[in-house]
Amino acid sequence: MQAVRPLAGAPCESRIVKDLESVLGGPVPAWRALASSGVVVTATRGQGLPGANKPMLWWICEGTIAAHFDVGDRTHIAGYAQVGDIFMASFPKEIMDMLGIASRYPMFDSSIANTRKRGVALERSVVAGVALQVVVDLAQRYPQWQRLIMIWALRMATFHMHREYQYLTMDAEKRYLAFLEEFPRIAKIISQRQAANFLGLTPVGLNRVVSRLRREGRLDSPGA
Repeated sequence: MQAVRPLAGAPCESRIVKDLESVLGGPVPAWRALASSGVVVTATRGQGLPGANKPMLWWICEGTIAAHFDVGDRTHIAGYAQVGDIFMASFPKEIMDMLGIASRYPMFDSSIANTRKRGVALERSVVAGVALQVVVDLAQRYPQWQRLIMIWALRMATFHMHREYQYLTMDAEKRYLAFLEEFPRIAKIISQRQAANFLGLTPVGLNRVVSRLRREGRLDSPGA
């Protein structure tokens, strides 16, 4: 069972404020109003974050969250959020609608682009969350919150561009080695099947890559 408590006064609150102030280079306006509506959730391995059907913004205070999304009857892993990262349980068109921005880009209406990601704890994790609408309302009143939303959006766009580059220019072996370099701690706590999912490979295909790397001495054997 998940432990849920108010964000206001929680041990991780001051850390979040400090991080936001560092990004902004100054104080965070109306933080108390946001914190009064936020929650801190302690989730164990395999537990999903609450409010999966609502647009939420989560700060990762401890642990690691995997971003899952479903297409048809398959679940895919879109990415990982670690300590200091944010996880946004929403999708672009929903955010634009909340901001009152009209979009005439057809891609925003595709079924995949309108698929909400849901967070699942990879290990014991502590996350602080608030309804995304609260953040959007603040952004309409304070330029500092507008700036934060822009920074978060650019970070996510950069991550997905990076993933796109890897898919288009790297073979399976290079993608796996890049994964080990970029997410060394995560690689140790997930299964090979989960890694294959994230890399867009079949479990059999990734197993062949891992076996070849071990035969060639470029990857340690289990327990080595």
